[in-house]
Amino acid sequence: IVTQPANQEMDAGTSATLSVAATATTSATNALKYQWRFQGNDIPGAIRSTYTIAAVQGPDAGEYRVVVSDWYGSQSVTSRTATLQVDVPAFGSNSPPIILVQPPSQYANAGDDVLVTVQAIGTPALAYQWRKAGADLTDGGNISGATSSSLALTGVTPTNAGAYTVVITNAFGARTSTPAILTLNDPLAQAVIVESRVGGGFLNSDPPYKEFGTWLDSFIKSSAAGLSGTGSRFSHEGTPSFRVRPALRPGETYSVEITHASSASLSTNIVVSITQSNCSGLPATTTAFQASDPNVWKSVGTLTMDPGQAVPEITFSYLSGLLTPGIGRFYADAVRFVNLSEPCLGGLPQLPTVNGPLATGQTFVNVPNVSAAAVVVTVYADGVAIGQKNVGIAAGVNMVPTAPLVKGQLITATQTDSAGQESCRPLAGPKVGGGANPRLRLSLSIRQNPTLTGPIGANGGTPDVPLKFLGATGEVGGGFATAPVGGKVIQPSTCWQTVTFLRGLDPAHPVDPSYAWSDSDGTNAILGDFGILESLALT
Repeated sequence: IVTQPANQEMDAGTSATLSVAATATTSATNALKYQWRFQGNDIPGAIRSTYTIAAVQGPDAGEYRVVVSDWYGSQSVTSRTATLQVDVPAFGSNSPPIILVQPPSQYANAGDDVLVTVQAIGTPALAYQWRKAGADLTDGGNISGATSSSLALTGVTPTNAGAYTVVITNAFGARTSTPAILTLNDPLAQAVIVESRVGGGFLNSDPPYKEFGTWLDSFIKSSAAGLSGTGSRFSHEGTPSFRVRPALRPGETYSVEITHASSASLSTNIVVSITQSNCSGLPATTTAFQASDPNVWKSVGTLTMDPGQAVPEITFSYLSGLLTPGIGRFYADAVRFVNLSEPCLGGLPQLPTVNGPLATGQTFVNVPNVSAAAVVVTVYADGVAIGQKNVGIAAGVNMVPTAPLVKGQLITATQTDSAGQESCRPLAGPKVGGGANPRLRLSLSIRQNPTLTGPIGANGGTPDVPLKFLGATGEVGGGFATAPVGGKVIQPSTCWQTVTFLRGLDPAHPVDPSYAWSDSDGTNAILGDFGILESLALT
């Protein structure tokens, strides 16, 4: 460290910037990283050589230090303490707004009345402007108090869920609150989703989301169904972890799933440990955070809530695998909890399954065993409705139009009678595959070895001798090591299939006409004593 951060004394409401200057002495460490700390705790996102507080307030006063390290974390040094003193005018004198109590995040059921309140002081009188996802709110509909210290939402609906902030101003300054996240717990909701970043790119608050270690913002975002936030979070050093605390229903069982976007920066072999409280059933580790299968919901396991407990605490922590800048990131995007204990009203029988196979991009699902009394058939993907049929329903199999299916989704269906009673949704069903398996043409390549006296290795040794194909009708272009044409066509099947390659006539096994020799030198035979097995050609 060349220049240490300096002590500062600032008036409340003014901007304060702490800075450090550092250098490295070797090429291995000339890319430096910074992590500012306040009162001994890491400040999220404070990872540059300067740290600015736009409008300091009394709670910002205290001791600040910065840890400077090389990019790989093998060397680090901690600065001296810089003390920030904030002079807060006595209440009653001219002073900018000071937020005493930030508006808290809340959970609510659909139809509840919600009050979001901030406590602030300052003179002259304060003006308030509430915002949702960065846009100013006005009174109207179920919103009132948009320009007061308390925002009232009457009979909340899913459109009211999101991030709320309030801008407080007077003649001497302005102050914006931290986001207050309103999450709706619809009693009939199939899924509860916790995202690392919410609308507007704000870091989600605790509850339901909290990070430990060094995490950074990422612009990439999964396109899995049900997400509304902007971007995600990632870590690539140390032993990072994050915790989720959603509001669930006591005693009920949930499928736990995670999702991430597609990026070459994701770790391909990361293993994450899981700790849980107020619930049970999740595995001790998961590989779901690995780079494979992006943009879909990936199963972690199931949990059952403890009786009387409505908020589980689940922590995902880096355990092993590649964790390094650029190519080994641990991404925290979103965690979904799908209720598997959803109460149903009875009525018509539960539909046991849907007909497969199901392919990515398919826009319909065939639902069998539908009752003649059904007036609605609904198809679900991972517990979320994606299609419905309510006209022309007949007993037996019904084709239900759906949104395009996505590989890895779990597909189930329900039927509803004329009284509006929906049958229970099954806990299991077929998963969507990547599409129809292709047909294969099989042939066997043999490399001619006319001069040597014995096998000399997998590649036949000499590169300029012909390949002979058994089970092909020709070669692309002829010559050496060219691809075969034709061959035995194998259709995809759920059964094992046997292919026998015959060089000549065998009384016990008649020759399949498609299994003839094909060669480029016209000899139609392998010259010499040995033919070296090269490969099984699949085309």
